[in-house]
Amino acid sequence: MAKQGEWTSRRRVFTALDHREPDRMPINFAGSCQTTILECPPDGKLCTKLYEHLGIGDYKVPDISAVGNIVLNMDERVMNSFGNDFRVVLPNGGEVRMEEEGSKTILGLSCGMRSKKVGR
Repeated sequence: MAKQGEWTSRRRVFTALDHREPDRMPINFAGSCQTTILECPPDGKLCTKLYEHLGIGDYKVPDISAVGNIVLNMDERVMNSFGNDFRVVLPNGGEVRMEEEGSKTILGLSCGMRSKKVGR
């Protein structure tokens, strides 16, 4: 619970959205799908490397989105260490169907979007 006069994330964000000056700029690290770090096994394990760099050894295995390799369960300790003012809120996703050629079809909210990893 914030003390009287302390800035909460909510107060900071709404003050900035109201075009007034907060105590500092609101920070959005992993608070939305567009600002999160990615995890692209086997070579691009960026989230895992960040945890290791920060000395966090008891993290949960990154839950990777079917679209864009977005980490859906960023460790709260990482977000707090960066002073993050946002938290991602996602709807329940639809079914993900694996296709024979290796692509994924994401049903539900994504309306049958198909994705496939390319490159290394």
